[in-house]
This record gives sequence, structure tokens and C-alpha cells, in this order.
Amino acid sequence: MGHVFIPSGGGSSCIEAKPRLIRRLLKQGATSQWSARPLELKRRYDFTELEANLKLGMIHRTDEGTYWVDEEKWARCRTKQARIAIIAVMAVLLMFAILFVLGEFP
Repeated sequence: MGHVFIPSGGGSSCIEAKPRLIRRLLKQGATSQWSARPLELKRRYDFTELEANLKLGMIHRTDEGTYWVDEEKWARCRTKQARIAIIAVMAVLLMFAILFVLGEFP
């Protein structure tokens, strides 16, 4: 039996992006390889978050060991996350409206 490909919107999942390190770099103004900043990893799981963001291409590492954020990719990701949240809220509201119209809502 073969595998079935189901398209999911393309590209890697923005859900996996870790915003804490991205926000820290954005506050420092690290938005290009020329403005890259060193990143102090304070917690144990910062290493895991950094690797996930590097893999997704949200954060880039320079040869000097400094990091910067791809602002354009991060903005697209944030827009996608907001769109998913709005659709989920609308689906729940629609469900409640249908239940109300059918008289099943208390």
C-alpha cells in the first residue's frame, strides 16, 4: 500500500517556530547578517529552540557565531498563525450559532 500525499499549505510549519528567541533578536535589531548579534542561551531548552528556528530558517547563523532574524519570513509566519487562530474562533462561533438555531444550545 502506497503513501497518499495530502497538501498542507506548503512549506515548513510555522507552528514549530519559537518566538522567544526571535523576539529577543528583533529587540536587539538583528535583522540582517550585518546587524547580527550574539545570542546568549540562558536556559537549557534555548538550544532546542535555537535549532528549531535555524532549521525553519527563521534565524540565521553567521560565520562569526552571531545570529539574525529573517523578518520577512517571520512576518509571513505570524500572519499564518493569526489566520489559523481566527478561522478556529470563527468555526467555534459557527458551531454555537448552529446549535442555537437548532434549539440544542442551553
